Amino acid sequence: MAFAQLAKWKVTISVPHRYAVASLTDALANRARTSVSERIDAFRDHPPFATLSQALWSPHRSLRSLTLQMSKLLQAMLHPQSDDDSIAAVLGTWYGRVRLLHPFPDAPLKPVCFAVLHALSQEPPAKSSRLVGILRRAVIAMAGEARAMDVERQLATEIGTLTAEIGHHVPAVAASLFGRLCIAMPQGTVDGDLFLNGYAVRAGQLQNPQSSAAG
Repeated sequence: MAFAQLAKWKVTISVPHRYAVASLTDALANRARTSVSERIDAFRDHPPFATLSQALWSPHRSLRSLTLQMSKLLQAMLHPQSDDDSIAAVLGTWYGRVRLLHPFPDAPLKPVCFAVLHALSQEPPAKSSRLVGILRRAVIAMAGEARAMDVERQLATEIGTLTAEIGHHVPAVAASLFGRLCIAMPQGTVDGDLFLNGYAVRAGQLQNPQSSAAG
């Protein structure tokens, strides 16, 4: 593949998303019923995808650029015939690389959440639950099953927090986003209540920064 060869030569290129997706062909050969974490390992070890992903997710790119790239790649992969575990594995692979390139110690889930929320804001509301489910699978796979329950709770809270922050800067976008997330994480469920609480707490802090600082 020409793009892969250029990437090996460290030539700066813009990789069309269809080539990144195509580079995954045969990555899961002879791997029936693989988990998301096993798929992440398989994708990392698959030379065509490993080479292209290094070019696509270059350390020379800003966190914003990398996040928007992942959002667009998610949208390119999100069609009826695609496998959600494989999409989650690509997202998990990206997340593992990005958190090394751009550490976010105070809010480690924020970059991966933002990538998915941006994609969610561009897609029909009917895809909201699917995208949130893909995000959940990716984050749990990266954290490990032993931490699954804690990470799920942190994730729901972080989604609420980030939605409030987006609303502080772009109210119109956040209003639509909030409605879509309420579809994916309904009030009365554990995730839904954590999401709403994270949203309310952060929105209150942003509205009253002095009282938040005093607390």
